[in-house]
Amino acid sequence: MRDMIFNDASVAVPAGSIHDVAPLLADIARGMAVLVNAKRVLPALRMRRPLYDVQCASDGSLFDAIQTLRSRRAERDATLFLFRLSQKAPLTTELPPAIVDRFRGCEAITPSAADGEGLMLCAHVGGIAISLPLDPRWDTDLLMVRFLEITGDGVLDEVSDHVDNLARVAHARLIVERDRIGAREQVTKETFWESRQDVFPRLKFGLDVEDHIRVLDPGVFGTVMRRINDIHQSVLDWKDLGGDAPPWRCKVTPESETTMGNERLRQARVFRDSAGLARLYEWHARFGSAGRIHLHFDGTTRDVEIGYVGGHLPLS
Repeated sequence: MRDMIFNDASVAVPAGSIHDVAPLLADIARGMAVLVNAKRVLPALRMRRPLYDVQCASDGSLFDAIQTLRSRRAERDATLFLFRLSQKAPLTTELPPAIVDRFRGCEAITPSAADGEGLMLCAHVGGIAISLPLDPRWDTDLLMVRFLEITGDGVLDEVSDHVDNLARVAHARLIVERDRIGAREQVTKETFWESRQDVFPRLKFGLDVEDHIRVLDPGVFGTVMRRINDIHQSVLDWKDLGGDAPPWRCKVTPESETTMGNERLRQARVFRDSAGLARLYEWHARFGSAGRIHLHFDGTTRDVEIGYVGGHLPLS
């Protein structure tokens, strides 16, 4: 999992009051909680200095700003999250020696000097920057960092890289989606089953799907992944929009009454669910000319489970 690393440059010009900073911290806390719950990051924050040493306002530190949240009932969860979050200071605590050596051989250009060290470390370890949006340039989900690095032959080389940045809870969702897309593009038939929950966290998969994917024609695997992603996106929409059924992003239909009225054909659509129990998967999406993904959805829990992936099931 990735590291969250505090961006010192975001407090280089402190706010006027810790009371101005407190609501920003609460929103950041909600964003960090999204990343932690999505299992994208460790529940810890890397920092150059402890919270009480980071001056975020003219009248106090980050620790002081968090303390002001304690009196706000609506921010109780955010306050608890921030106080329970582990801190790793200085920045390179518990990092592998090879990363530490490379880090020490670099110098930030933008932002400059010590203020840019956190962002530079993000570039080194694939971390996520945590920034206070006191300045508009930090109020974004993606930042560019530039630094000088000593190459193997002793020459200073300028390096630039984009790093993920969280300054508001909305940024967390964008980062999670980028991570998921990147992970999905790396999935193969051989790795699908072990990585399914990382790539499609809002979907359930019946136990028979592992074998269905294994024997799938390699030429259609990419098409299948895109269709499963459509179904996954539909579940995400369902959580937000509500309704008795998902707002499908692809064509999803039930079997005909004729098919479901035939016990043999009905049983051909029964597979093991994620708990190993027999379940009917009547609804289906299409892929290619004859491929089918059979699924079941529950309007009460708003869960969608895929039970079959393969060729068209018998109709006669």
